[in-house]
Amino acid sequence: SSHMYTGIVADALHTVNWTVTNGTPTSGIGSTNNVTWAATGPYIVIANAQDLKTGCISANDTLNVASYLPLTASVINGPDTVCSNGFANYSTSTYGTNYEWSINPNIAGSVNAGQYSNAIEIQTNNYTGNAWIVLERTLCNLTIKDSVLVYVRPVPSPNIIAPDTICANDLLTATTSTSAVSYTWNFGDGNTGSGTSVSNTYDDPGAYVITLTVNYGGACPISISETHNVVVIPAPEINITTGDPIKYCITTPATPISTTMYAAASVGTIGIEWYKSPSILVGTGTSYTATTVGSYYAVAINADSCSSTSNTLNIIYINCSTCR
Repeated sequence: SSHMYTGIVADALHTVNWTVTNGTPTSGIGSTNNVTWAATGPYIVIANAQDLKTGCISANDTLNVASYLPLTASVINGPDTVCSNGFANYSTSTYGTNYEWSINPNIAGSVNAGQYSNAIEIQTNNYTGNAWIVLERTLCNLTIKDSVLVYVRPVPSPNIIAPDTICANDLLTATTSTSAVSYTWNFGDGNTGSGTSVSNTYDDPGAYVITLTVNYGGACPISISETHNVVVIPAPEINITTGDPIKYCITTPATPISTTMYAAASVGTIGIEWYKSPSILVGTGTSYTATTVGSYYAVAINADSCSSTSNTLNIIYINCSTCR
């Protein structure tokens, strides 16, 4: 191929002498020299400046010309594993005047951006298996085709670890062991979360769908979701009352305390436990008689082992004396 070389001299009173190794013409005079290189090297251009008036010649300036021929294999850079229905970037640092990329088989995907340049983005289809990223590089009117083997793998669905049933007002914890760069949770009741472990409390019974959306990043920079069904079981309702006093006068000797409390619980309740604050179990059944001061409450339990805590009754001593 032919290439133009230019020598720069001080003024019009100087010219350039050329000597060429393994190219034609082998010599020349003038500010430029158009050289056609031979099939084999080495390729050398030597130039010097000559004063047209005195004939004096400068020292030689030597240029060793590297050849792109024969064409060497293109170096293709990019991941060797990609995800189906995703994107990936490939490039080459090997010089060329034109680059044409393709994917084989073509059902595996296509070039999404950068065709005819040295860097592209590919988009994979809903395909699983081996594929080749193919580069046809052109230089010096010659073309060389190279490829790299990649594996297109299915995008893994994230896993959700959570109970299938839970009682209303109980704390549900959901986790995932999936490795990803981001995690977004939707609990189906308007509440959301993020991270590998999240919690939520359902106020109302019913069927809900927990949705986890992850983005894998890296070779799989796409988002994919998984769902988990959870049934929220109604918790029992309970309320306690008493017709007896809850305030007793301070006397000497002390006034005996006897306050019988009754529990009214919703249908389906199979057990009632009585507690003195903070958490001392003092009795069971639909009623309990307190004989000491304190704060009392009841817990109702239904057949699904769901429980609810009642209101609290505070039984206290007060000073009943009248100031005079």
